[in-house]
Amino acid sequence: MSRFALVLFGLVVAVTSAHAQAASQPQCARPDTIIVRGNHRVAAATILGNAGLNATGDTLNFRIAQRAIKNVFATGQFNDVRLTCELSTGRRSALVLTVAERPILKGIDVTGTRVVSDGTVRSHIDVPVGKPLDPAKLARATERIDSLYAARGYYLAKIAVDSAPSDGEMRLTFKIDEGRRLAISGVNIVGNTKVSDAEVVTAMKTKPEGFWWWRKGAFDQDKFSTDLGDRIPKLYQSKGFIDFQIAKDTLLVIGPGGRASCRSR
Repeated sequence: MSRFALVLFGLVVAVTSAHAQAASQPQCARPDTIIVRGNHRVAAATILGNAGLNATGDTLNFRIAQRAIKNVFATGQFNDVRLTCELSTGRRSALVLTVAERPILKGIDVTGTRVVSDGTVRSHIDVPVGKPLDPAKLARATERIDSLYAARGYYLAKIAVDSAPSDGEMRLTFKIDEGRRLAISGVNIVGNTKVSDAEVVTAMKTKPEGFWWWRKGAFDQDKFSTDLGDRIPKLYQSKGFIDFQIAKDTLLVIGPGGRASCRSR
């Protein structure tokens, strides 16, 4: 999201620059020629066609410049689009449309998967191969993988994306450090006066790790959600508390070791 914001900021700056030059230099409003720079893969004629600009067209103003830049950027082919005016001797002017092409994504690799299959991780990467790489889709893919691991209790998983650019193309590698699954060190109940902590915890499937090896205390988001939405309410309903509600639940991760404390109130 931050990268997309930076690109938009660059476009606004470029439009403002063109508008300021046109205001200060009258010949910039009716340029003698239009030049496209920075393109290697996309033809200049295609870019100009998308921009809707021509040297013999309407007088350039802020609205036309803004529309041209937005139209070119909307094609999804470029990371940056700028529109400026250059003056030469003889008071001739050139409108310069400078673009930065997005690389073509040639392939995706995934490394580090163990508890989640490679195929499952790939199914969360909605970044099309063979097309210009969209930074926004790449950011969403990373977030989806992170959410995938969080749903399985791996809140400490780290996802890094390495890129290998080469001659206008790029290959991505999603490097995953799964870490360890969260272990529940304790369950704190706040606000209960009629039902004991022990009764609430007994009704839950989410249990803190214990002395014996079979009580690993692994955190499972689905079990915890069912505890909050079904098991604890049923416990209170069985005791006649039909208006019972859980006001808030909190999961606190304690230190880098992957231990968590659940708190409900």
